[in-house]
Amino acid sequence: MGKYFPPTPDQIYETIKAVDTGRGVFLIIKNYSSDVMNFEMAKDMAELDEIKVRYIIVDDDIAVENSLYTQGRRGVAGTILMHKILGAAADQGADLDEIEQLAQNVNAHLKTLGVALNPASP
Repeated sequence: MGKYFPPTPDQIYETIKAVDTGRGVFLIIKNYSSDVMNFEMAKDMAELDEIKVRYIIVDDDIAVENSLYTQGRRGVAGTILMHKILGAAADQGADLDEIEQLAQNVNAHLKTLGVALNPASP
C-alpha cells in the first residue's frame, strides 16, 4: 500500500480559482491533519483574491472516535454522501450560507463504520 500524499495548497487554490463563478466555493475536507492544513491554507490564499470560501471537515468514522492515533474521527465513506447532498443543494440554487448550514446539519448526523476482512498491511 502506497503512502498518501494530499493535494498541495497551490493545487487546491488553483482548483478553487478554476471553479469559482463569483458565488463562492464550498470545500468538503476529510478529517486528516495534512488535508485540513492544506485546504485551510488554500482557502486563505483564495480569500486574498476575494473569493468567498467556506468548508466542512467531515468526520464520519465512529470506529476511531477516541483513538490515540488520529485527530478525532476520520472522514471516510460519508464524504461521498456529503458531496451528493451539497451538490444537489448547489444545483437547486442554494447559496454559500445555506450550503454551509446544510453541511453542518449533515455532518452532525453522518456516521459510518469501516470494517476489513484482512489487515491493511502485513
